[in-house]
Amino acid sequence: MSDLTKRFMKLFSGYEHAHGQYRVQKEEADGKKSGRAITMSEPASQKNFEEHLKGGEYILGIIMLKQNKQRMKLQLKPNLKILV
Repeated sequence: MSDLTKRFMKLFSGYEHAHGQYRVQKEEADGKKSGRAITMSEPASQKNFEEHLKGGEYILGIIMLKQNKQRMKLQLKPNLKILV
């Protein structure tokens, strides 16, 4: 597992029992992408994060709520740079 994948998995842990997926099915002439969004009744896996970080046709959706109904808080610094 890459360091980038580890960092994203820690930062975006999300809901423990489900995550979202969006699969691009086609790209329009104007560059817009369309596809299908679904909710998976399982936690996001390492493979899900890796596919998402590669770019491409798999988009991972993290549910920003924990099992105990606490909202996740993200504080991003304005000068944050993530090197890929």
